[in-house]
Amino acid sequence: MSTSYTWQTIEFPTCNVCGSEFLILDLLIEHCKEQHKILPYVCEHCGRADKYWIEFERHQLVHSEERPELTAKETVNASIHSSEGQSSTSTEKNEGV
Repeated sequence: MSTSYTWQTIEFPTCNVCGSEFLILDLLIEHCKEQHKILPYVCEHCGRADKYWIEFERHQLVHSEERPELTAKETVNASIHSSEGQSSTSTEKNEGV
């Protein structure tokens, strides 16, 4: 009794630049970022490219309509309050000495 087997060929993710094959797509993406300096995440609004997804997501907030924009007056007030907080803590440290 003879048994014949047919083997299915498996196609692995392959680098278009150097031809390296990888078991999973994530490894191919990391390879391209590190070896070929390819930036896979490109902003459709301004064309900025990022190496990592989290940087790309953070950049997308720049273009988001939900992001509250500060007026010039609010920006000045925010900087005054932050500098007041710093000066009061340094004054308290000097009084304790």
